[in-house]
Amino acid sequence: MPKFVFMGPQQNRLTFYAFFICRLAVLIPILLSCKKEGREVYARPGGPVVYNSENSGKQVNEALRYSRDFQQAVPDQVMDKIGSSFRIPVNNGPLALGSSLDNKIAWLYLEVVNTEDIPRKITLTTTHVRCDRLELFGINGKKIVRLGDVSRSTPLSSRPYLTQDFAFPIHMLPSDTTRILMRSTRLLGAMEVDFSIFDESDFLDAQYFGRNGDIFNLAFVLVIALSALIAGLGFGNRLMSAFGTFLLCTFLVYSYVLNFWDGFELPPFSGLQSYNLGCFFALLQGVFFHPFGNGILNSYGISFPIYRRITVLFMAANAIIAFGLLVSVPWADVAFGRSYTVLTLVNIACLVFVTGTVYRKRGEKWLLLIAIPIFAPTLIRLPMRLFHFSDQFYAAVVAPNIPLITALLAYFTVKQLLRQLTSKAELERRLTQIKMEMTDMRKEEVQKIGRNLHDQLGNTLASVLGYANMEIPDLKQVQSLLKRAIQEIRFMSHNLVKDDDQPLSEKIATVIDRFNDFSAIHFRFADYSGGKTDRLDEVQQQNIYLIIQELLTNAVRHSKAYEVVVQAFEYETSVQFTIEEDGIGFDPDRETDGLGIRNMYKRAELAGLRLTIESSVGNGTNVIIVAKYENESNHSG
Repeated sequence: MPKFVFMGPQQNRLTFYAFFICRLAVLIPILLSCKKEGREVYARPGGPVVYNSENSGKQVNEALRYSRDFQQAVPDQVMDKIGSSFRIPVNNGPLALGSSLDNKIAWLYLEVVNTEDIPRKITLTTTHVRCDRLELFGINGKKIVRLGDVSRSTPLSSRPYLTQDFAFPIHMLPSDTTRILMRSTRLLGAMEVDFSIFDESDFLDAQYFGRNGDIFNLAFVLVIALSALIAGLGFGNRLMSAFGTFLLCTFLVYSYVLNFWDGFELPPFSGLQSYNLGCFFALLQGVFFHPFGNGILNSYGISFPIYRRITVLFMAANAIIAFGLLVSVPWADVAFGRSYTVLTLVNIACLVFVTGTVYRKRGEKWLLLIAIPIFAPTLIRLPMRLFHFSDQFYAAVVAPNIPLITALLAYFTVKQLLRQLTSKAELERRLTQIKMEMTDMRKEEVQKIGRNLHDQLGNTLASVLGYANMEIPDLKQVQSLLKRAIQEIRFMSHNLVKDDDQPLSEKIATVIDRFNDFSAIHFRFADYSGGKTDRLDEVQQQNIYLIIQELLTNAVRHSKAYEVVVQAFEYETSVQFTIEEDGIGFDPDRETDGLGIRNMYKRAELAGLRLTIESSVGNGTNVIIVAKYENESNHSG
């Protein structure tokens, strides 16, 4: 294939992959070298190609003349207009001929001079990613001779060479000039040609090595795609599944670019044909690119609801046009021609946004480095054309390389999968530990309730019985003790009520109301967090509630306070709870053996909370609980 041969027919593509990044590292010196040395000139622009064996495999685009003004003309009519109506390319790179929506046909003219005294058999070839049919005509004086006609649907057995490239043999007489007129047809999308001339033996060698490399590259991409898809489905990992699906679409596009779909018989009921199949694959790739981009953001805990909604719109746009091509809707061709460039630029912009966001918010450089081979061709080719650098540099060093990008993206995605699996295993271990600790604490709390029933309620009822059995019963004491017993029963029953289905703010408000029902202390709750308390991790919410409940219980039993105030505040990366009471206070250093305080610190440790208890005798008690956000998505608005 021409773009491969420009690096030298014998150069191994695997070597090119290995040194790709190294070549990018020396980008500026090579660019300066290309500018200084320039191209090897063997034809003036629009003039004859002076051909000899040293020029085998060279591009000849600069020697072409072209026109798109004669859509319905025949070769005889066009031949007289070559000198006056044909234009000359500005450089030797691939020749862009515009959109098929404007004109579907372009005429090209080429002269080749054999400077040697022997006849030569050469091959004129072009890739046909953006050319659906090519016809060759030889000009002999005023006579037009048809040399060949190849289209995408032409079977390999009917082509001049058994190759997917458009290639034609040309016999040149000694010291003679061969004049060639070509008609290129493009039915959908942009038209582009990229011509080269080979000695026939060199062309056949290049096709052999190039095709083997293409098959290896395609197999590599397909294996990675299927492996990623199977791994994603097996582990239930959305990022890996999205990557595998996107890569399968990339494989389809890549196989079309390498012309493996030529001559493939498509279902007759479908609107897909050989000329628009690549467009359909490219639109599918656009559909499945955005779930992969969103999956990358989600894997880093980054949430952008607006961006997600925007990508859904672009996915829908790609899908609608793809469906139109599939069922042969008349407007689909126009919609594709007018929108594909915009949709492609949108995909690039989305990739820039995702890589930039991950780097800015998480400091991840790998993804940014992986994206460079995708951005570099467009960013480098423009100034190269502007300052007339050699396009061979672009083809050999900067041209997009799908297998390399696939390998880098696969490495990144597998790295993310392993990180998530490790995090999942660590989370499961932590949850198991928390469950065990919670079970132990519940056992202690049950024992505590039993002791309270025995020591407090039991003793109170025993005292009631004693006063009631006196010769003269002390009814006032009996009444007072029964009221205390009833209050203790209500107190314990309120603490045993479960509120698991309520958000944290409602649970705190509910428990405050309950304590106000039976306690002489005035309890108040104010939430200044803007609802952020209810977005904390579920484990954090449950343990914060239990700690506050324990603090309120201690206030009722021990503090002799007049007022207890519970407040919640929002900070940039956390929510802070304060519990303040104006009771008698205590010395925290002398209460370390207390079951309640020990359990509060244990709960805080398990839930990743920071608990601070400040108190002194006679000065009340202040408690601060700080809960940090688990990830950014918890507090994104």
